[in-house]
Amino acid sequence: MMPYAIFEIFRNPTTFVIKCQESHMLDFSLLRPGSKADIVVEIDYKKEKIDVRRSLIYDIIDENIILSQTTPPVTSHYIDRKVMVTYLIRVDNEQVRYGFEGTVSGIIRDYRLTSSESVSAFIVTKQNNPVQFNVRMHFRVKPGIDSGLSLSIAGEKMTIVDISIGGAKVTHRSISNIEARSHVEAVLTIDGEEFPVDALILRLWQTVASKRTPAIEFIVMKFLTLDSGIESTLAKKIREIERQNRLKELGSDARNINGRKTPNPHELSS
Repeated sequence: MMPYAIFEIFRNPTTFVIKCQESHMLDFSLLRPGSKADIVVEIDYKKEKIDVRRSLIYDIIDENIILSQTTPPVTSHYIDRKVMVTYLIRVDNEQVRYGFEGTVSGIIRDYRLTSSESVSAFIVTKQNNPVQFNVRMHFRVKPGIDSGLSLSIAGEKMTIVDISIGGAKVTHRSISNIEARSHVEAVLTIDGEEFPVDALILRLWQTVASKRTPAIEFIVMKFLTLDSGIESTLAKKIREIERQNRLKELGSDARNINGRKTPNPHELSS
C-alpha cells in the first residue's frame, strides 16, 4: 500500500475535500478499542463548513474499524463514501491528532457489546496509513510568484499574501485611496484568464516607510460575487497551490527529520 502525503477527496460541488499533512507516519497498531474518535464525514469546501461526529472505537479487525454510531447517525446512505477517522495520541507530552482515510463499508444495527447489550455501529475500512491530521476550515493558501494566480485593483497588480474562496489579503507598495468597508472591482487572473470580482474591503493598514524600504499597504478583502464558474476555477487553483505547498513542506521535513522524535515512525505494511 502506498502512503499518501496529501488526501484530497473531491466531488464538485457537493463532495468534500479532506486535507491532511504527512509530517510523520504513525503505526496503526497504536489505535485501541475504547479509543475516542472524531469522524470527519463531510467538508464543504465552498461554504467552509465541516461535519465532524464523535464516536468510540468498539473493535479493530484487520483493516476494519467498528465504531459506535454517531449523532446524527451514519446511515446506509454513506456506504462506500470516504470519511476520515481522527483521534488524539500523546507525543512528547502533547496531544497530537492523527487520522486515516477510510470507506464506510457497513452498518450494524445490533452490534453486541455484552451478552445482554446490543448497540448500533458502523464499519470503516481503512484505506491508508495514519498521518498527522489538520483540518483547516478556511483553506487559505499562500501562492508563490509562479503559481499562476494574481489579483489586481484599479489596474494595479497586488501581491497576494493569502487567498481562499471567501477573500484575500494583499499588499502593494503605494498608498491607495481605498477605504475600509468600501466596495472595489478587483480582477483575479488564474492561469492567464481574467475574472472580475466584486469585493468588500474589510480592513487595511500601512507600514512605516524608512530610508531603505517604502511604505507597504495591506488590504484584507471579502469576495462578494463569485459565480459558480469563477468559484470552481478558483477552488481548483487553491487545491493545486495547496498540493504544491504541502509537497514543499514535506521535502523540507524530510531534510530536517534527524533529531525529531516521532511515535513509531514506520509504514504499515499492506
